[in-house]
Amino acid sequence: MVNSDKELKYLLKKFGFGTDLDSLPDEVFANLTNPSDPKYSGLRNFAKDLTAERRRLYQNGRLGMIIDGTGDEFNKISMEKKELEAVGYDCYMIFVNTSLDVALERNENRDRILPEKIVKDSHKAVTRNMGGYQGMFGGSNFLIIDNNDNVDDEKKAQKRFNMLVKQGLGKFVNKPLKNKRGLSWVRKNKILKGKK
Repeated sequence: MVNSDKELKYLLKKFGFGTDLDSLPDEVFANLTNPSDPKYSGLRNFAKDLTAERRRLYQNGRLGMIIDGTGDEFNKISMEKKELEAVGYDCYMIFVNTSLDVALERNENRDRILPEKIVKDSHKAVTRNMGGYQGMFGGSNFLIIDNNDNVDDEKKAQKRFNMLVKQGLGKFVNKPLKNKRGLSWVRKNKILKGKK
């Protein structure tokens, strides 16, 4: 699993800020998260650097990865997909779709609460990108999951979500690798393993 939230939460807790970012004074929030702030602490960049290093190590070993992100930056996702395919990965996207109301409600119940404006802006960008992602990944490697149901019962919602993801992702994971570069890497590593 590759997600910079994990490192950011760890660092926020470690340095005593907690994870309710919405409750922080605006100045402290900017110091922790905004690289253009004159008093920027570098905490967010450090969390991203830790995540990038973990991903680099996974990628160098050609380990399977689930890259968990927001999806609000279309060009970033496009570049990541091209990079992964260039080294031999087949790629698949699970697009988790919710209404803005549900996104705002879930944000309030998270351990790392974001300011409402960030949630609204992000939701708008993600929704705008949905069609582009469908085209980028193709019909057989793209799954939309409507995650609006069962908001009141978190366990039911999580169970349903996991089942849907498993169904879609399970089909992808069990397919033979198609990427020619990846197939070559596997073949060569089998030869190397046989020589040991």
